[in-house]
Amino acid sequence: MTFRYFAYGSNMHTPRMQERCPTARPLGTAVLRGWAAVYDKPSTDGSAKRNIRPSAGGEVRGVVYEIEGYDRPALDAAEPGYAPIDTPLGLTYAYEGKPTAALPADWYLAVVEAGARAHGLDTDSD
Repeated sequence: MTFRYFAYGSNMHTPRMQERCPTARPLGTAVLRGWAAVYDKPSTDGSAKRNIRPSAGGEVRGVVYEIEGYDRPALDAAEPGYAPIDTPLGLTYAYEGKPTAALPADWYLAVVEAGARAHGLDTDSD
């Protein structure tokens, strides 16, 4: 059985997503309302990763994938520290802990931006 997954960070980059979950198939872009995108999830390398936080009137643009259920453990493992949440767009992940003031690494920003561009999204607007 398949499930839908809403990617808003580096997983918008389809090659990266398919390395993690080979069955991931992009269905298109979507907007998650009531959330805002921030770079505040602490990473093991000391940098920040993209996250979403509840925000009245906020919107996060991202990519919806369809993924076979047997790839779910690999997706969970690729998102350490994030909690899975169900949204109207499908499963996604959010970090609910103490935010970091660190900046994201340049390589990470490049992957997020490459994924956004490949799907016609602008990450600067959310």
